[in-house]
Amino acid sequence: MPTVIRTVHDLVRHARGPTHHHHHQSVHEARRMRAHHILVTHSLV
Repeated sequence: MPTVIRTVHDLVRHARGPTHHHHHQSVHEARRMRAHHILVTHSLV
């Protein structure tokens, strides 16, 4: 029985995983780009 529960949990995690990871990565990218933009702006000024 625990094996079945673990399998279902694995399936749910696998189905939800990539989307969550992609969202986290896009947020990280946006934050890094914003920091880079601020850095460039300050060096230009």
